[in-house]
Amino acid sequence: MLKSFLKDRLMYMFVYLINVVLIVLVVYLSYSHEGVLLPWGNLLYIFILSLAGLTCFLFIDYVRQRTFYRQLALISEDGIKPDQILSLESAVTQEQLRVQELLHTCYRLYAKELHEYRAKQEQHLNFTNQWVHQMKTPVSVIDLLVQQASKEDPSGQWKPLFQSIREETDRLSHGLSMMLHTARLEKFELDLKADRIELVSLVRGVINEYKSVWIARSLYPKLTAEKQEVYVETDRKWMEFILRQILTNAIKYSVAKRKTTSSHDKDSGEIKAMQLKITIEEKEKEKGWSLAIQDEGIGIPEQDLPRVFDPFFTGSNGRTTAESTGMGLFLAQQVCGKLGHRLSVASQEGQGTTVTILFPKPSSMYDFS
Repeated sequence: MLKSFLKDRLMYMFVYLINVVLIVLVVYLSYSHEGVLLPWGNLLYIFILSLAGLTCFLFIDYVRQRTFYRQLALISEDGIKPDQILSLESAVTQEQLRVQELLHTCYRLYAKELHEYRAKQEQHLNFTNQWVHQMKTPVSVIDLLVQQASKEDPSGQWKPLFQSIREETDRLSHGLSMMLHTARLEKFELDLKADRIELVSLVRGVINEYKSVWIARSLYPKLTAEKQEVYVETDRKWMEFILRQILTNAIKYSVAKRKTTSSHDKDSGEIKAMQLKITIEEKEKEKGWSLAIQDEGIGIPEQDLPRVFDPFFTGSNGRTTAESTGMGLFLAQQVCGKLGHRLSVASQEGQGTTVTILFPKPSSMYDFS
């Protein structure tokens, strides 16, 4: 602080000393013109007295402004938090008063704009939640109508049409769910209920939700667990959401591989079933349980792997799959991070992808060393 104070006043000190020297020279020359020679000691004494006066003035001025400089230093060290600007109340000079007033005015404008932005964001969030809930009702009604119409068609003439309608309603329902969870993510702590959850039954329940999809797409999910019951600390609803995102991707890219590689049996004309391995095992090294979902899909190119968790990034696969939004893995990673889980992806192009969720034990849940 003292260095900054003196540095700002170097020009004043320089000009002051020059003036003192000029005054001493004028006095010396005036007396010399009259034939009186002043001793150099007297001239040096005058210079030292002037220098002492300057030092006293600078010291008093520094003590007067020291509090203001200290407050500035504290604000800078703390990363300039906006609310700390209001603590700057020790200005003494006119320049400091103007700066202090300007900072306070800027803070008030910032707070006003932030409040308006948050109000608009809250309004948009409420509208989004309300709209999603309103859209879920007609989707459910369409699904019920299709089920009823299927029962009234014993011949099965309209079965392909009903199947297509149900697939589209499932896509719409999945998209609405993703939109709703994206909106809730900003207030995650208000929609969180951490509990001790039995993981095997939870995974099996989500798998059963896609029962018709497994049959229609000739996919074979195989769940393997080291124990019949595995308990982890998590939120059931958010965990189900994560699993749906991962399983949806596995289905999507497994079907994409079948389309590109033609998995039809040449002799029978039947579609070969593709396996989806879901493994739950204990990891001693990581001190927790892991849930690995491995598909036999098209895989992820090596250059795209570092960016799979970026929002809206679809990569090379997204160019070939119209349903890709680039938000599934992003949302899954965000939720996992908030729950204290670790999500990782390993893949080989053309061979498939493995998505792993690690559930650290409560004692090591937040130990990422």
